[in-house]
Amino acid sequence: MKKTLLLMICLFTLQLGWSDDVSYLRDPATYDELMKDHSIQLVDVRTADEFNEGTIGKAQNIDYLSEDFTVKLKGLNKDEPVYIFCRSGNRSEKARKIMLDLGFKEVYDLQGGYNAWQQWETAKEQK
Repeated sequence: MKKTLLLMICLFTLQLGWSDDVSYLRDPATYDELMKDHSIQLVDVRTADEFNEGTIGKAQNIDYLSEDFTVKLKGLNKDEPVYIFCRSGNRSEKARKIMLDLGFKEVYDLQGGYNAWQQWETAKEQK
C-alpha cells in the first residue's frame, strides 16, 4: 500500500513538472478566422527576407532578430491582443516572452508557425 501511494505521488509530481501551459498557442484555422477582423494586431517576427517571400494576411513585420525589436514593439497597443508568428514557432515563442515582460496583456502564438500555416492552406485548397 505504501509503495502504491509513493508511486502515485511520484507520478503526480512528475506530471505537474512536465505540464506546460500552452493556452497561448493558436492553430492555423483560428488565425484564418482572425483575418476577418482587420483591426487585429498581427505580427510576423521573421526577417524581412522571409516576410517578403510571403506572410499571413495583413501582418506587419517586426523582426525578432533586429536590434530595434523592442523599440518597434512600442507601436503596438499593449492592452489589445497581439497575434504573432515566425517560421516554426521558435522565435515567436521567445518574442512572446519579451512582449509579456514589456507589459503586453495577451500575446498569442501560431502553433507550428508559418510552416504550419502553409501546410494548412495547402490542405484546405486540396479539399
